[in-house]
Amino acid sequence: MEYLTKLNYQENNIKIHYSDDAESSAKDVIELLEEMSNYYEYLFNVKPTLTVILVNKTDYKKLFEKPYGMPFLFGSEKEWYINMPSEEGIIVDLIKEDYYSIHHPLEEKYINDYANSFVTLIGFHEIGHTYCCELGLDKLCHWFSEFMATYFAYCFMVEKSPKHAEIWMTINQVTLDAKRQLKYMTLDEFNEAYSTMASEAPGDYTWFQGMFNEKVDEIYKRYGILFIKNVLDTFKDGKMSSEDFEDKLIKIAPEFEDWLNDFRN
Repeated sequence: MEYLTKLNYQENNIKIHYSDDAESSAKDVIELLEEMSNYYEYLFNVKPTLTVILVNKTDYKKLFEKPYGMPFLFGSEKEWYINMPSEEGIIVDLIKEDYYSIHHPLEEKYINDYANSFVTLIGFHEIGHTYCCELGLDKLCHWFSEFMATYFAYCFMVEKSPKHAEIWMTINQVTLDAKRQLKYMTLDEFNEAYSTMASEAPGDYTWFQGMFNEKVDEIYKRYGILFIKNVLDTFKDGKMSSEDFEDKLIKIAPEFEDWLNDFRN
């Protein structure tokens, strides 16, 4: 990570390291992230310490070994780091591959912009994980941690940047409509294969995330920000048996009952 010191750097409420050709993108990303940070600090009195790394492919290779183009989070509650691509990479390529494999109503002239925006918004999902950790929601189970990370991101999008919410759901539908051969289809399988699924079965991982996104949209339309508040009140004691967890979740939002049953079959 020593190479970070050679990149451009700005520090306001959120720190950012960025490539020479990413200055405009850095400004846009930080503006949205700071708005999200202020939004959740006001609602839940939580403010993770965050450093953004926004780099092109050349700089990325000097920092990481993973394929370029997928936002990811690392660090701890002391300081979180979020890597976000500044140009097209593997995720944009996969989205466009899905788009051209189906008949989707989104006009072709918009797919590049939508795909790139969606990748940036995955970064906001990753930041949603920092809220899960800071608020004690990361110890329940893997699928719910992913669900809540998206809920934090999506709630902010709808409330403060509805165009991004529309892009998020449009591309989500593209990825759900694409035909996939799935190895994993239950939430238990997702939890068990969680640490390796994204790299070993990316199509399965994308499908699960798409299903979570779809449910987030449904729950948000019914409960809004109140869902997060109820989750925090209900699960403040942390880890519990899967049966207790599901029972309590269904009491918060009965819409989960059939959805959870569908994932068992």
